[in-house]
Amino acid sequence: MKLDCKTLLKKLHYRKTVILGVAVFVSLGFAQNAESQQKLSAELSVIISNSLGSELHKVWIYFDLPDSLLEKVKLSEKSLKRRSKVIGQSGSQNRYDFRPSDKVLQEITSTGVLIRRVSRWFKAVSVEASSSQIQQVVELPFVSKVDLVKTLSTPQPVVEVSQQRSLATQRSALLPYGLSLFQNSYINAVRLHDAGLSGKGVLIALFDTGFDTAHVAFDSTSIIDSYDFINNDNDVSGADCPLQAERFQQSNHGTLTLGVLAAYIPNTLIGVAYGADYALAKTEISCIDSNGNDEIKVEEDNWIAAAEWADFIGADIISSSLGYTQFQDSGSYTQSQLDGNTALITIAADIAASMNILVVNSAGNSRLKSWGTISFPADGDSVLTVGATNFDSTLAGFSSPGPTADGRIKPDIAALGVNVFTARHNGGTTIASGTSLSTPLVAGGAALALEHDSTMTANEALLLIRQTASKSQSPDNDFGYGLYNAARAADIIEIDQSGIFQVTTGQTRIIAISASGRSLTTPVISLTGVVPAGISLTDNLNGTASLAVTGSAALGIQTILNVVADVGYYADTARLIIEVRSLTSDFVRAAPNPFSSSVRFLISSAAGKWQSLTIYTSAGERIWGKVNNFTVSADTTIIWDGRNAQGNATSAGVYILHFMASNAERRLKLLKTN
Repeated sequence: MKLDCKTLLKKLHYRKTVILGVAVFVSLGFAQNAESQQKLSAELSVIISNSLGSELHKVWIYFDLPDSLLEKVKLSEKSLKRRSKVIGQSGSQNRYDFRPSDKVLQEITSTGVLIRRVSRWFKAVSVEASSSQIQQVVELPFVSKVDLVKTLSTPQPVVEVSQQRSLATQRSALLPYGLSLFQNSYINAVRLHDAGLSGKGVLIALFDTGFDTAHVAFDSTSIIDSYDFINNDNDVSGADCPLQAERFQQSNHGTLTLGVLAAYIPNTLIGVAYGADYALAKTEISCIDSNGNDEIKVEEDNWIAAAEWADFIGADIISSSLGYTQFQDSGSYTQSQLDGNTALITIAADIAASMNILVVNSAGNSRLKSWGTISFPADGDSVLTVGATNFDSTLAGFSSPGPTADGRIKPDIAALGVNVFTARHNGGTTIASGTSLSTPLVAGGAALALEHDSTMTANEALLLIRQTASKSQSPDNDFGYGLYNAARAADIIEIDQSGIFQVTTGQTRIIAISASGRSLTTPVISLTGVVPAGISLTDNLNGTASLAVTGSAALGIQTILNVVADVGYYADTARLIIEVRSLTSDFVRAAPNPFSSSVRFLISSAAGKWQSLTIYTSAGERIWGKVNNFTVSADTTIIWDGRNAQGNATSAGVYILHFMASNAERRLKLLKTN
């Protein structure tokens, strides 16, 4: 019998105690032997020893089970199809798809504990239990470890309620973006929208505090599933705290992030992936704490359960705008554990990535706070961690830096995170700031890439996002690999050549041009603008072209060409710089050469306006130079006295003269004898 998602969730989320007439396992009794006590984590042992007997604790119970006590979970067809990209054509299930059997769960509940979550990934359950019940649990022979369920918290983003925005838009677009044009343009998603992409067919699982799904911004949004992991129902819009000021209501944070992704209000607000499918998971409680601060709290078992749910229903992307840094119990994680292998949330995120889910998570807003660095699960090596920038591409002051505890670069990418325009819960629009807002921008852009090429894997998407970012060659722990470029990361079509190419006067050089990418359409390659005489391009009609350049004085010393590769719905442009060099060898001469104390440089007026003379050691160290700022109409002589820029005599050896002029560039080898 095929189980639908709701039936399976009911099967997994036990909320009552099952009393057995006959025990399934032979218990070892209640003796507190040393072996059993070793199953308790050190933190939990301390808490139990200091707690009242009636006090309930939220704990993980881990199992060591034979295959006979595991049950296979039947995944959705969409999940199997997504996995097939990395696991094989069948998307075959693996060890993560077997949960503890009902027999195991019944034996656990026979101790009186209340099961919160059942994790197939960790072969564990989370429960609420008293100290005496925990003592019973550790005596069970199939229990391998009992540890705390961490309760984590993070402050909400800064939200300014506003209908106005001063940021000017910089380009026109096909869609009626309204005030959301800037953020879509900032990540270069407009180019993908213009290519007809909207995220259609891609399933994004959004983890957050709750969502105002009745908002007009989501009237056309495809929400295919939802689950409240706080209350174990399908209502993701309800509140879990006493009625508070409007700004702090439960659905506030989730509505902000969903608006960036999925909103569609013509001439007002359009989300990056407005055509995608969505699965909304309510995993956090948004409340005002005892100090009057607005914060979000999550128990790690809820986030993990949501990740397993996202895998089960076939999500392609997880967007989690929540980074956890402040902990509510004495057994919390520490910064030294930001190593990608310790926090359960981080491990779960990496498992999800291994199932071909792109996990996009905020870096956190803790740069100026006591924590001061990235959060969990942003430390995962397979997690795409997102930092935040201002509208002028400078780093947002709150954006949490890396590295991880084991020295890896984090965040991975940066995107606009200040004054992001989005939907406001209970109606209207607003602007908000935080890595919570930059994260859905990146997740939405990734959905456009996956729509364009459904064969792209999560890991390929992650690598492309890094490789096409603005600092890919010099990443750091503030911006990561740089500013996110959704169009480049989609890898539709790109010209492989750019930069400077030199040609000699009177000679013809053939420059091979090629284009690559994930488009199935062969690009048309051409030159745009006015093409100077002596330059022609032949499209070979196979994704390559031949650019012929004949050097002449008419081209000047430098000519800029724009080469375009067009696949019909998308085009890439590359700039090529052509530099023309003369065959004349006597533009600059050195005499005497070799020399002992000084050397004269004879510069011909045929070189045009000469710009600089620079002396380098044979190792490439610059030691002397002279710059010209006026036009020379006659031959010129410049003398180098053999001293460096500080006036010290140089030693004997080989030196290199680099000469630059409007019509020529030369390098001469010089030999100083003493």
